[in-house]
Amino acid sequence: REDFWAMSCVPKRDVFRKWYMFHPNHAETSEGELVCTESTGFIKVRNFVKEVNREDILLFWCCIMEWTSVKLTQLSKKHNTIARMIQIKDLTGLNLLQVSCKAAMGHFKMVNKMLHNMYPDTLNRLLLINTPKIFTAVWRMFKPILPEKTQKKITMVQAHSKAQTKELECWLPSSDPLLTWQLTSKVYDEKPDVDDAQPAAEEARLGQVGKKVFVAVAFVASFFVVAHPVVARIFGGLAAAMVNHGRRD
Repeated sequence: REDFWAMSCVPKRDVFRKWYMFHPNHAETSEGELVCTESTGFIKVRNFVKEVNREDILLFWCCIMEWTSVKLTQLSKKHNTIARMIQIKDLTGLNLLQVSCKAAMGHFKMVNKMLHNMYPDTLNRLLLINTPKIFTAVWRMFKPILPEKTQKKITMVQAHSKAQTKELECWLPSSDPLLTWQLTSKVYDEKPDVDDAQPAAEEARLGQVGKKVFVAVAFVASFFVVAHPVVARIFGGLAAAMVNHGRRD
């Protein structure tokens, strides 16, 4: 089917559709690339992991990647090229409560290892929109140590910037509502939510500066698991150290 979420065979479809704000078939580029979007900052991580386990998540991603493989094969034949994915992740609303959830980060690492091993080179470009400034600063620090091929796949742009509009125009048709709103949550009528109040004390202990750096480090690590596992382990270690330090204070 054209609509992934319409397939009844998707494991725990209703649960994933409720909590995981991912849209695998948002658009197609004129060259035949498949554009998918994710409201990363609005994903209610702590609620999500209460209703699914690692097996559920692994089965879900196997299902979505098989669907994607079929879709990419169709686009490759249609455009006489090798079609790949363009991922647009909207970081609006990104906060410490999401990345400090150990269960979620563990699931995420497992899935990305599977994607790296079983579906290599499926991703053509990863575009992070509405990126916090501190996140961009951390990226600039570590970008030079990555292979040039990996660097070219990842683009970070800040909200309301000309660079963001320009990047979106590269991958989306002129009539696409995401070009107008530049917020995936607006396009899909998604609303942010507070996961739960339990981690609030920990967030306060980390402090405002430490919190921003932690968010940047943890999310850079998660995005690099597929592109460069060694760098991901370095970032992940830094993030874990910051969490442990915050808990001791």
